[in-house]
Amino acid sequence: MIRIDHNFYLSGYNLEDAVRLAETINDVEISNNTLTIPYPYELEDAEWFLQYCETHKQSNQPIKNWALRNNQGQVCGSIARHYKYGPKSHKDELGYWLMRPLWGQGLMTKIVRTFTDYCFESEGLTRLEAPIFENNKASGRVLEKAGFGLEGRMAKAYLKDDVFLDGLLYAKTCNRVV
Repeated sequence: MIRIDHNFYLSGYNLEDAVRLAETINDVEISNNTLTIPYPYELEDAEWFLQYCETHKQSNQPIKNWALRNNQGQVCGSIARHYKYGPKSHKDELGYWLMRPLWGQGLMTKIVRTFTDYCFESEGLTRLEAPIFENNKASGRVLEKAGFGLEGRMAKAYLKDDVFLDGLLYAKTCNRVV
């Protein structure tokens, strides 16, 4: 578990999270700002994802997808390490989403900041990357407030719903010396 503040924490997903996950993530704006989350997001999508997380957990691999939970244990969002460069790399990529009622309150900035610190301090990473769609201004603000810097624009980096989208690459490094 990773504590965010008095009201929220991160933990692994459980198979019992299916209904709540389907309810909180089923938002066209969440889908529009992420590469792989469909809209509508059905219960079957949640069950498939949670089974994927369970299989990953059963193979004794580190948590890849972290559920953001309120103090009642309900899923409210998520943050993930993608292990894009392999499990032994010094760097990785992250992605995240948050249910709409919690937008605009600074919570996602706290989550990204806390999770980044965890990755640097507990998992030994020295660089985290966070690519976003160019038109996702809110996510850009979250990353900047969490200490990430804009490193560049990636033309036609993503194909979503048969449309090429440009991306922005944000990154943060720690001061660790090898």
